[in-house]
Amino acid sequence: MKSLSFFKTATFFLLLLNLALIFFLFQGRPKKHHHKRVFMNEVTEILNLDKSQHDQFEKLAKEHGKAIEALNVESHAVLESYFYKVFSENNQSEKDSLIQRFQTIEKAKVEVTNEHFREVKKILRPAQEQYFDKFLKRAVNILLLDKKPSRKLKK
Repeated sequence: MKSLSFFKTATFFLLLLNLALIFFLFQGRPKKHHHKRVFMNEVTEILNLDKSQHDQFEKLAKEHGKAIEALNVESHAVLESYFYKVFSENNQSEKDSLIQRFQTIEKAKVEVTNEHFREVKKILRPAQEQYFDKFLKRAVNILLLDKKPSRKLKK
């Protein structure tokens, strides 16, 4: 009888463990947007944005993200074409053209990001402009150097 109780308990425990495993499998990987949300909160804190400014910043960030994503898609297509041509053809002028196109796209990314920063600066009040350099440094680290935003803001 004692043995039966042990097996019932073990079966129940294993069933719970399996259900938990299935739950975590369906949850999937954490969303990429988590880092963006953390950074949005960090920006609000760094620049001391009010609700209206935060909403404006969020809109600017979404527009910037869409523009960069479109350029990234184009950039990937150009690189893919380039590397297929490197190993399949000897047409150097076409390869040079693709490299030129890639450089143009990268330049556009820098220009779009520069314009984004200018737009962010425009939404600041004069008293907030003193924090812009700190924001810029942090944004460059995250956007360009792909460093993850910290949950805890360093003072």
